[in-house]
Amino acid sequence: MSQDTARDSTNMKDLVSTVMLFVPSVEGISHNLNEFTKDEDLLAGIDHLTEVLRRIVTGPSVVAGVQEG
Repeated sequence: MSQDTARDSTNMKDLVSTVMLFVPSVEGISHNLNEFTKDEDLLAGIDHLTEVLRRIVTGPSVVAGVQEG
């Protein structure tokens, strides 16, 4: 993990629980003016974030009698 990436979470870690969600950037370039992430990868990241937040708020869901783990 790059120092820039780690800084995003380490500044808050003593105050709140911290998690980082990554989406892929084209050619792996990040924290750079040339960084570009495809729309479909951004949307997938939003879907994952939405699911994490749903689980935080409501707890794991039960589907057909099988609880998420």
